[in-house]
Amino acid sequence: MVDFIRLGQYLQSGGHKDVEKHSQIEKAVAEIIEASVSNFEIANASLLLNKYVLISPVRYRIGSRSEEFKDTKHPYLSGATKNRYIQRSFTEVQKRLNSTTSTIISSLESQGYKNLLDSIFRTSSRLIVGLGAAHALETSITLHHTYGIPYIPGSSFKGAVRAVAFWRIVEKWKESFGEDDFIAHITEELSEYKGKSRLEKLQDAFNGSPIWSEKKPKILEELPEEAQKLVARYQLLFGVAGFKGLLTFLDVYPKLEGDAKVLEMDVMTPHYAKYYQKPSENPPADWYNPTPIPFLTVKPGVPFRVVVLYDEWRAGLLQSDEAIKPYAGLMKNLDEARKDVESLIEDAFTDLGIGAKTRLGYGRFRDA
Repeated sequence: MVDFIRLGQYLQSGGHKDVEKHSQIEKAVAEIIEASVSNFEIANASLLLNKYVLISPVRYRIGSRSEEFKDTKHPYLSGATKNRYIQRSFTEVQKRLNSTTSTIISSLESQGYKNLLDSIFRTSSRLIVGLGAAHALETSITLHHTYGIPYIPGSSFKGAVRAVAFWRIVEKWKESFGEDDFIAHITEELSEYKGKSRLEKLQDAFNGSPIWSEKKPKILEELPEEAQKLVARYQLLFGVAGFKGLLTFLDVYPKLEGDAKVLEMDVMTPHYAKYYQKPSENPPADWYNPTPIPFLTVKPGVPFRVVVLYDEWRAGLLQSDEAIKPYAGLMKNLDEARKDVESLIEDAFTDLGIGAKTRLGYGRFRDA
């Protein structure tokens, strides 16, 4: 892939004998790698980044010393963002995926589902999903295995929306307290909860124990009535251990306009690498060299199609379930459910963020 003939000609020109030209050689290597990757005839970003990736650093010689140009990752990723074959494929692939999504919607609607939400959200900041996944280049990005296009898995989408739902329950609980008293109350570690706080125990119960079960967790009984209704509503919608939720979240794919650029380079720069590696031996001091780590993101301004469906047929069956009957009224009004879900999704996309590094402002969206 890399034009080693050109690199060899450069080194044989005599410049390699001058140690002062070390940085020039590194720059030449970077330019060769970036140009090669940019022009590599492959139309699938997943193959390029996961199968054809450069693992070993490029070696060259300066005088009598063998050197390694270690920063092959930056030019490699930079070249990937400029690869015109991949860029073209993104536009073609997303058309097929949007068609597939529409087919899935039609199929589910024929089985008793209602299309609760089908909207476009546009990234307002950089988006990175799957940054911490195992990868030869240390950092990763979630790409569709077959089509190579960046996307948000339905499970990640659902998880972010569910997190917003949980904090709405906490907010409803807080209304019966003064703010300072409430924080002390929910963060107190209790022996009856095996050292967990009330907040941690509520999160465990929300994810793992239906409020309508015979053995309802004690923490749920502590909640005011309105907060308990929210728990029931969101457990019915999102599901809980042993119960499938009424909402179905489809994978979120880009809906591109023309040959719009999708991928963009970014760099994180940890300043305390040695401290992170061995904190017992190295203090978090300012004398360490920073370590730039390049990674790929989805650029701001990319539109994504967001689809959520509601299992109306099954919701009707649950009306006769004796355990769930007390909460049946929470599922009757489809328009109310739609407004609730739309509000949760909007908060998840605009405030909470999707994917990695959301505390630093990544993964934010706005209405298209």
